[in-house]
Amino acid sequence: MTFGSVHGALTRIFSLFGIFLVLGLAACQQEREPTITPRSQSETRPNILIFVADALGPELGAYDDPAAVTPNIDRLAKEGITYTSVYAASGSSGAAWGTALTGVHPQTLGLIQDWNGERGWNVAPQPEVKTFPDLLRQAGYYSFRVGPQSDPFGGTSALWDRNERTAGATWLDNDIPQPFVGIVEVSTLPQDDAAAPQGKKKGFIESLFARKEEPPKPVVIDPNKIVVPPYLPDTQGLRTALAARYQRIAAFDAQVGATLQRLEKAGALDKTIIIITARTGPPLPRAERTLYDSGVRIPLIVRHPDGRGRGTVSTALVSGADLAPSILRLAGRQPMAWMQGRDRLSAKPAAPATYVFSIQNRVGPVFERARAVRDNRYLLILNEAPRTRLWDLARRGDLYDAVAGQGAQPSLGANQTNPRAEVELYDLRSDRGQLRNLAADSGRLPDVQRLAAALAAFNAMTPDLSTAGTNELRDRYQPAGQTPVTAPPMLKVVGGRVVMEALTPGSAIQWRLNDKDNWKLYRGPVPLPSNGKLEAKASRYGFRDSPPQPFDAKKK
Repeated sequence: MTFGSVHGALTRIFSLFGIFLVLGLAACQQEREPTITPRSQSETRPNILIFVADALGPELGAYDDPAAVTPNIDRLAKEGITYTSVYAASGSSGAAWGTALTGVHPQTLGLIQDWNGERGWNVAPQPEVKTFPDLLRQAGYYSFRVGPQSDPFGGTSALWDRNERTAGATWLDNDIPQPFVGIVEVSTLPQDDAAAPQGKKKGFIESLFARKEEPPKPVVIDPNKIVVPPYLPDTQGLRTALAARYQRIAAFDAQVGATLQRLEKAGALDKTIIIITARTGPPLPRAERTLYDSGVRIPLIVRHPDGRGRGTVSTALVSGADLAPSILRLAGRQPMAWMQGRDRLSAKPAAPATYVFSIQNRVGPVFERARAVRDNRYLLILNEAPRTRLWDLARRGDLYDAVAGQGAQPSLGANQTNPRAEVELYDLRSDRGQLRNLAADSGRLPDVQRLAAALAAFNAMTPDLSTAGTNELRDRYQPAGQTPVTAPPMLKVVGGRVVMEALTPGSAIQWRLNDKDNWKLYRGPVPLPSNGKLEAKASRYGFRDSPPQPFDAKKK
């Protein structure tokens, strides 16, 4: 081999090495760990970070569950306030979370259909109704969401600066400015029950140089420590399924721990209010999608950066409708007049609640209509569809199969497999599992009458769309069988600025300079770009976004 050929071969090798080095450095740059950017010295508003499990009861160490392995959430409880009497507004996931986001009860919003499988329609609430992330985004907060769960109003783009729904995502891949309001949704369901959009696959070079993250090893759960609910058969098969569930809860806790490390590394932990909660209770038969404590009692832990209430426990009644107004107050804003919930979490909360209310409606093709009211002692449920069996409302999955496979339905209790009483009354102190209906006890008649009167008064003050039939709801939210499209905004130049006007009531406007720019929420007149061009679109809950509308001031 001649010197020239050797030199040429080496040149090509080093050239290829240089190309791979450059590509590798570029890929590594792309894989840089995102961070929380420093806040300005004048910014005093707290960040607000909320972890939301899709279906979780008090199955945490902080709530004295002996089987739970949740050291990070338990740490937050020791550094914050643990609320023990918190009840979702519904046993259905979408209805409960829609209420938590808006402070408006499901029957007023129109969230009265729990979908099994493919969604039928998106609910468009009243034009004035907004979610707290939307309201805080309008006030200058950076809003983001991480998690595969569906949005109760169809994923309206104006809610979020960033909405990351990729399967497996646990945090954003971009820097986060302060102050921020973030929601991290975590599934405690088996993977098949928590389907989500799949992320974009990495290319060869990206994969070659990407950070390698080993998945955490599953936590070992001792099935013998699990407390099987008294309304379910205590079998080895169910204990095995519950052990797998506690492993998923431990994975949720690990995700919380990783996020705490990010906050501490960025120096943002002492500027952030952290909240742990859930949409509904656990996905067990006679739990989720019912109005018993097993269906609507959810965890709520709030850690304040100033150490307020450190290590304390509150037994005050809290409704899922109270989350939105409480978060607005924590951010220094006033709750909206149309909100039905009240602030229960700030330093100066509203007067303690005497009652909390919940509702349960249709689940897939199964008709259900029930109302519940609680005080600190009793639970009253009024069943307007008593022939609907609780067993038919249960979520299908590994826990359902573990129970159904026993061939022992009678052990589930008569009120799961048989028609229920129209009126149910339970003593929450002596009957934690709500197994003994006291409604027929003449000595409890005053309690039944008092709670029924409270429920009637609540119903009279709460607009109710839940009496509508399926066809009526479909016509309301999908006129002519189609999801409505938000009307494009109207744009004009006034005094060297672009003024935008929403034409669909309740819609918000977003704009950008070009298709490579991020969408920005319109908060007021925008300086006219040097080339006179930008584009805008409008979004409304329950509607499709309007198509992006190009605007060229020179042609106006």
